[in-house]
Amino acid sequence: MSIPPAASLTLFAPPEALLNDLLAVSLTGIIVYTPMYDAAGTITDFTFEYLNPVAQRMMSMPERPTLTHNQQWPHSIEHGTFAFHVDAFVTGEPRRYDINYQADGYDNYYCLAARRSGNCLLVSFTDTADQPRTAVEIALRESQAAEKKGRQQMEQLNQELESRVQERTEQLKLINEALGLTNQKLSRTNTDLDNFIYIASHDLKAPITNIEGLLDLLHHQLPAPLMAGETGHILTLMHDSVNRFKRTIEHLADVNKLQRESEPATEAVDLARVIDDVCLDLAPQLAKIGGTVEVDVNHCPPLLISAKNLRSVVANLLGNALKYHQPGRPLRVQVHARAKEGFVVLDVQDNGLGIELNAQREAQIFAMFQRLHSHVEGSGLGLYMVKRIAENAGGTVTVQSQLGKGTLFSVALPTGPAPAGPQ
Repeated sequence: MSIPPAASLTLFAPPEALLNDLLAVSLTGIIVYTPMYDAAGTITDFTFEYLNPVAQRMMSMPERPTLTHNQQWPHSIEHGTFAFHVDAFVTGEPRRYDINYQADGYDNYYCLAARRSGNCLLVSFTDTADQPRTAVEIALRESQAAEKKGRQQMEQLNQELESRVQERTEQLKLINEALGLTNQKLSRTNTDLDNFIYIASHDLKAPITNIEGLLDLLHHQLPAPLMAGETGHILTLMHDSVNRFKRTIEHLADVNKLQRESEPATEAVDLARVIDDVCLDLAPQLAKIGGTVEVDVNHCPPLLISAKNLRSVVANLLGNALKYHQPGRPLRVQVHARAKEGFVVLDVQDNGLGIELNAQREAQIFAMFQRLHSHVEGSGLGLYMVKRIAENAGGTVTVQSQLGKGTLFSVALPTGPAPAGPQ
């Protein structure tokens, strides 16, 4: 094999091939751009013309991307890299730029060098992430990394919070729907109960009056010998039953009025005067039993409740004390009033039969048609009316009791304005 003389050897490849070879073996990334202009001749973006292999590897991009510079790196304007490219192209002077680019999926330190060549912009760059850092650069990078991590954690927490809020909102929505259905059922039940009470308290009056009339007619037309015997006794029992029925109807009528009350009381009522009136009505029954009623309400402020309803509360509580007294023990009823945060608490305490209380029986004692002592006549509506009146007025009622020792009812009612003095 013959060796050609040295003069016949070509030292370099043609310029274009030589340039391609240099770009291919370069250890730095190289990108070739051409500018894009608007109608006024201002550079608005750059088109990619070529990326050498190192640039393709470092940027994870093809040799000639179809996206523009600003499309590939939307944050380049705020980071200053776009302005750096424009300045290098417009001035035609070599430019250098060091940047920590943390956007668009990148987190690197780059050293950029740019220079115009004809109608192209040549940019070479290296990733300096592995180069030694100053303390300031290290602190800055750590700070930026911590900030980025903090933002990511915050975004994750916000997403979790939004998810929990949405989940809880759905749960509350289901609960509200269930409560709505329950309220509808309760409303229908209350309406049916109101209708029943109305019918019972009004439509039954005429039949009971007719029965009472027939009994009176029999009483006057039957011969005296028959009335003196068993027949008269039966008629008396029937009269008593009719009277009890009439009292129950009257109580039902009162309950119906309570349930239909909607206007709040606007006048203040003197408690002491109401108690005195009720005690006068009960005086014969109290004398027959042989008991005493001790009243201490003189310093009580006026109450914001209708006089009729307050009288019903007092009459039912004192009536119960007399009705359920302990045989063989003198009855003692104590009536006191005390102020408590905008309310007057009326305490009615007796030393009567008393009952063993638990949560179920405490609720039962204020229920409609409920009676815990069966040996005494009653409709089972009195304490229900006391509770309803107190709650309608914005107050409450509670009970304490011990079997064989007595019972204490406490009714809290709102106070009204003091009565005007003499002019």
